[in-house]
Amino acid sequence: MKNILWFIYILFFISLAKGEYYRFDPHGRNFSRELNKFFEPVFNKGRMQIYRIKKEGGFKEIPPSLLGHLVKIKKNQWKVISPENLYEKIPYSLSTQSILEKISEKNVREHLEFLIERSSRKMGTVGNHETVNYIENFLKNYGYRTKRECFKKNACNVVGIKKGELDEYVLIEAHFDSVGALKAGADDNASGASALLEMGRLLSEKSFKRGVIIFATNGEEDGLLGSKYFVKKAESSGLLRKISFFINMDMISWNKNGIVDIETDRDFEETARWMSSIANTYTTLRPEITMPAWGSDHVPFLKKGVPGVLTIEHWKTKSPCYHKSCDKLDTLNIPYLLEIIKLNMAASLYKLSE
Repeated sequence: MKNILWFIYILFFISLAKGEYYRFDPHGRNFSRELNKFFEPVFNKGRMQIYRIKKEGGFKEIPPSLLGHLVKIKKNQWKVISPENLYEKIPYSLSTQSILEKISEKNVREHLEFLIERSSRKMGTVGNHETVNYIENFLKNYGYRTKRECFKKNACNVVGIKKGELDEYVLIEAHFDSVGALKAGADDNASGASALLEMGRLLSEKSFKRGVIIFATNGEEDGLLGSKYFVKKAESSGLLRKISFFINMDMISWNKNGIVDIETDRDFEETARWMSSIANTYTTLRPEITMPAWGSDHVPFLKKGVPGVLTIEHWKTKSPCYHKSCDKLDTLNIPYLLEIIKLNMAASLYKLSE
């Protein structure tokens, strides 16, 4: 195994060249010293950090731990659209607004409290298994046909399905696992999982043209394991081609500037712009678009050409407790979380009915 890893590192060294561009994915780690030593910044906006190697040669000095966080990217492949350039709105709908007014802060808080009180929600732990039971029972109570998709021993996704008139679906997803800190993981990602359940409740109350898939995914923190498994299985069964749109929610409750990052791939820029127009119509949020996608459960879907977005808190001002034991309930911005639920509910309602 060690020889294989070194072979991979050597290949990466060979691929490095001055003038080529690399997207940096920190995922909770601080590599500022190493980056500044070997790379020069090219672009740093939204969720996109682009670097270029400073000089040829000396590649072996680059720590292997840093290499796993660098992905080669073509020049001009990245794009960030700031809030001041996203001002369009869509026609306002009273019926959509009436459903948004049913979003319950009390329900969201109850879900948050349950999730955060688990000793740990890390994949494979008792708390993770308790969360699976909680989500499955909740969706069953609201009439969803549920199933567990177990991709490892003691590691399962929960999928809830509600059929529509057409054999097509809108999928809403959030991961519920955490990095494992004791009774933590509030923002990452009890916030998204709580929003998922509240949206599931509201979407159960009405029939739509398209069906709904509520996808509570596991193992995100260990490499998007649950979403990769779901996409692979759904592609084999034919379900994936029936998903006309999806939304991923990850880290949606820490903010001080009102900006929400809407992330997708360049092929779906118009979808992201449409999402931003919904934010401008139904919420107080200031949308920002980042492309291409990285680092969460939307990536496996986008790679297969399924249209959709990630909604996430403004990355440049994200929670200082990201992946830390201080990621607790009292650090969350609940009004901001509720605004993101409004955004995603409104978008789902349009896609389910159009």
